[in-house]
Amino acid sequence: MSVARTRTITTTIMTIATSTDTSIRMSIELLRLMQIADSAVPIGAASHSFGIETLTDEGSLTVERLSEFLDAYLAETGALDASWCRAGWRLARTPLIEFTSEWTRLSDQIGARKPAREGREASAMLGRRLLQLVDGLAPGHPAVGEAVRLTKQSAIPAHHAAAFGLAGAALRCPEDLVAQTYLQQNVMGLVSACQRLLPLGQTAAGCLLWDLKPALIRAAAPSDEEEIACFTPSIDLAGMRHPWLTTRLFIS
Repeated sequence: MSVARTRTITTTIMTIATSTDTSIRMSIELLRLMQIADSAVPIGAASHSFGIETLTDEGSLTVERLSEFLDAYLAETGALDASWCRAGWRLARTPLIEFTSEWTRLSDQIGARKPAREGREASAMLGRRLLQLVDGLAPGHPAVGEAVRLTKQSAIPAHHAAAFGLAGAALRCPEDLVAQTYLQQNVMGLVSACQRLLPLGQTAAGCLLWDLKPALIRAAAPSDEEEIACFTPSIDLAGMRHPWLTTRLFIS
């Protein structure tokens, strides 16, 4: 066999091996992202309805209106949450010397846009637990470690949307995929809450989630606006009224 042919075969084998390694690495990263987005991840997400329980208790939200409600929810709250998720993802690449101030600023901005105390505290709790989980599973990412430190030592909240974006970047997943996965997790949590609050069966819930995918993709898309407008007074006020319900299944 000629030297040139030997070199060609060797180069081909190395290219295939590199391609295989890259494919395996990307598959592992995707699977890890799916794991932290799973409803079974132990951060307490299943305990929160973010105002949904109040709306169903008062009769404002019914099975018949659920599709319309979730579509509007994604267009407003979903788009805003996706922008915060993307902001968290981008901050993962910020030099650590700048990260602390930028993360604090983002946390303050998110907290100011969550007028309902229960929803605000739930977001901070879920984000803190998520980052602690990721820091334990995949230690060594400086931004994740610093965000965890800030929650413990400086009481700087790690709100869930931004924390998920930060964690997704630490797992080396693409920004678009992380934002879409976060909204998928979010809306699945709301539908799961509705299954416990309304006569909504598994098949109907599955169809609902299936049909919401285009709205989810639109909400997760990047925006040219510096700050996305969001006006959801019914959800915000429902969250504020939640503590006064006679019986409650959820914390928020």
